Amino acid sequence: MKQGLKGICAKLAILPVAGLLALLAASCGGAAASPAPEQTLPAASTPAFPLDEAHYSRHVNALESVNGVQSFSNVGAPGYSVHPTIATVAVLESSVAVPTAWAVYRFPLNNPADLESIRISLTQSGFNKYLALLADYNSQRWQVVKETFGTSQILPEDWAGMDPESPGHWCYIAIVVVDGQTINISGLEGTLSESSTDPIFDDFEDNDTLIDCYPIGVGTYFASTHDDYVPEMAFKGEGKDSWDFYCIDLAAGDHFTATMEYEFVNHFDQPNGPFNDLDVLMYEPGVLDDPLNTFSEAWSSIRIYFTNMELVHFVAPAGGTYRIGIRGDLGDEFVADSSAEYVLRTFISADTHTVSGLITQNELPVDKKFLVVLTPGNFSSPTSLEFDNPPDGQYSIMGVPDGTYTLSVHGSAAWNQHDYIYPNTKQVVVSGGNVNQSMSIDPYPGT
Repeated sequence: MKQGLKGICAKLAILPVAGLLALLAASCGGAAASPAPEQTLPAASTPAFPLDEAHYSRHVNALESVNGVQSFSNVGAPGYSVHPTIATVAVLESSVAVPTAWAVYRFPLNNPADLESIRISLTQSGFNKYLALLADYNSQRWQVVKETFGTSQILPEDWAGMDPESPGHWCYIAIVVVDGQTINISGLEGTLSESSTDPIFDDFEDNDTLIDCYPIGVGTYFASTHDDYVPEMAFKGEGKDSWDFYCIDLAAGDHFTATMEYEFVNHFDQPNGPFNDLDVLMYEPGVLDDPLNTFSEAWSSIRIYFTNMELVHFVAPAGGTYRIGIRGDLGDEFVADSSAEYVLRTFISADTHTVSGLITQNELPVDKKFLVVLTPGNFSSPTSLEFDNPPDGQYSIMGVPDGTYTLSVHGSAAWNQHDYIYPNTKQVVVSGGNVNQSMSIDPYPGT
């Protein structure tokens, strides 16, 4: 099974890579270092030793895997940036002004013996060197495990004698560049043995209340909500994770959009179990309790049924910390009954637009409900709501930033088409204004 992944390391003097390797070995745990040059050199910080703090997933390097997703954990700005033309690639660039650039990744890990390898994937990086550091919880220090270039793999012999599992059951790895080196990271991926089972992936734990919300920014976040406990879970406390809360800072006038895609079928009862229905709730700044009764209904997504995507969009009326709540369908009795992994994507823009149009089928008016989706980003809208009779092929997707997207149509669970995406697509370019785009889809191949 593949699964996406006290103290502070001493400050570093800027050295050639070999010199940095020796200094890191001494300051972060390892063999004695050679003396640093006597001349004064600019200092730069390595990442703090990870203590399972709240982290940011940062919008890049979301590498899906068989049973979970690794997450981009933290970066040392300003040496980090998103690649100018490849939105899923992270750039680490060191220079005289920025002597050290680094990125920290983490993977869920319940048993160090299960970890078989860590692959570091680079693109368009030439022979630029970098260091790979592993957080060792035996020594409570970063340990240098590799100095290399290009795509590489870290194996058990590289971390022999270390304990890579944090108290919160994570494995942390830092990628560091110095001395004018620049690399482009397309992703990290940990490989776990088949004996390792993560029954439901969650990159965030203990964010079950409005006060305990995880701070996020613009990015992509992977987690789950569930009411069920299964024996494979590392801790019984992992059951009954009915709420997830996130907080995000917005300035007055910011256009905020959040999209969510989640598993259609109950995670613990695949493939023919009951359907999930997750809602996205939004809270104004200062709201810290009674989440079932204090969310903003106008900003929330709570009445989308028989599809597995949600979208919220609004313009922030004032600056402040806004909160996002994820839970199973509120329903009439406010009972959460969904167990699902989900992907939450957040966007902040100076302006956004609406993409709308008419979906027909075989050039004829539709008699069923569909979900219209723009990718990347999973911006979505159903063609009609449940109380519309008959179904209407009109759709309207709000909160879309400028960009180039692919328009596609997904089936609805109401007609047993929840696992079907129609092959018809159209390119949509949003640039400074609303867009009208209609499309006819093929007949459904089933019955």
